[in-house]
Amino acid sequence: MTSAARSTGPRVVVVGDAILDRYIRTTGSGRGRRSTVPSFSVGSMDASAGGAANAAVNVSALGGRAELVATVGSDPAGDELLRILASHRVDTRRVDVRPHPTAVKARVVHGHELVLRLDSGLDDASSEHRLADDGWTALPPDSEALLISDYGYGTLSDRAARRIVGRPPLVTVDARRLERWRPLRPTLVTCDEAQARRIAPGFDPEANGRDFGDVTSALLAATGADAVAVTLGQRGAVLVRKGGAPLRVAAPRGVDGEAVGSGDVFIASATMALVRGSDVVSAVEAATATATAATATAVTGMGTAVAGEADASVRTTARALPARCGELDDLAEWAAHQHRRGARIVFAGGCFDLLHEGHVALLTRARELGDVLVVAVNDDDGVRALKGPDRPVVDIAGRLRVLRALQCVDHATSFPGVSPMAAVHAVRPHVFVKGGDYSIETLPEADMLMGLGVQICILDLVPDRSTTRLVARARTPEGPLS
Repeated sequence: MTSAARSTGPRVVVVGDAILDRYIRTTGSGRGRRSTVPSFSVGSMDASAGGAANAAVNVSALGGRAELVATVGSDPAGDELLRILASHRVDTRRVDVRPHPTAVKARVVHGHELVLRLDSGLDDASSEHRLADDGWTALPPDSEALLISDYGYGTLSDRAARRIVGRPPLVTVDARRLERWRPLRPTLVTCDEAQARRIAPGFDPEANGRDFGDVTSALLAATGADAVAVTLGQRGAVLVRKGGAPLRVAAPRGVDGEAVGSGDVFIASATMALVRGSDVVSAVEAATATATAATATAVTGMGTAVAGEADASVRTTARALPARCGELDDLAEWAAHQHRRGARIVFAGGCFDLLHEGHVALLTRARELGDVLVVAVNDDDGVRALKGPDRPVVDIAGRLRVLRALQCVDHATSFPGVSPMAAVHAVRPHVFVKGGDYSIETLPEADMLMGLGVQICILDLVPDRSTTRLVARARTPEGPLS
């Protein structure tokens, strides 16, 4: 069956195990009259693309020309999967229809609970499922990316990675056995925490970046990749890469639970971001956000996660985040431009209430540590939480206006609450500056900053200069500070 595929967008070839995800939704109490065996009534049944087929659906949903290379059976399940792919505008001309059962994962769902999963056609020992290496490894010359979605169900041979002709500039891999794709030298490989621990037993997503050297080496050596993203579900992801410090990517606020297909959303989203020119950090951040939103939608509906179906959730989630999310978006865009031009970014955070000469001295010295200085300021609620109910003296708009007038400040923004880490993740600075009333031991963000590979620099303060002292002096008859 030939689908009405997209005619525009980056051409992405998706290769792997195509699965039909079937959902049997039930009603009733689950208790039989004369039996201890649970008894339900079938309310409805529906199906979605799964595995490599879902990865292709997500590429298409994100604007790519998805071409799926896989096998399906010459049975009703195979026909249904091809119809689903066609409805999502996936090119199925190289889907091979074989005289074997289509891979199906049938899930019995009762309310919001998964009761049972029934698998069929997943015999990974069967050569009937396997794509002939000479039938698919010659890739179209205009392919911009190759996405491998290898669930280990036998579609792809162990020799396939070495036989690919016309390798596109971008290769991404999501596989049960990551090592088998090492000869491809992938741009990005994704795996879950269990896979990461199998390759690098010392992997700990909460570890300090200083302890990640051996883990990074093991993951990159085993996969042959430029970068490995270890997905952590609702906890986000950890990115390790050649020539860069390990990076912990936080997930936006979502819902508890895992969803079928969230890994497919992640690899498809990362692939589309990379093929459109994003650096790997930005791509993994985008993939984390997209997969989190898709998971929220899928968990609510007890279905398979698809990026296209999560668009509304992405917008809703962004609006539900703390105030001034738009400022952080602008900050991330500004920082991305600085990274592209190779600038060394210095980050200073704080309240900066009633700006005084101590602040100016600190910021002037901070600017000398790099090429550009970004100042992130606690919003009014954050200042109250840190300094007390009678602060700030100057509201956030006034504090930002004064900071932006300083010649040493290249960008000033605000962040909600007491922790600047949301702004830090948006900027990905090289240096984090704090005044001498802190030490690395007492700085709350120290471990997270070091985990991101950010240099922490504690600068001396100007003696007897602080906003607290200024406010106290203003309430007494003493003369001016000297």
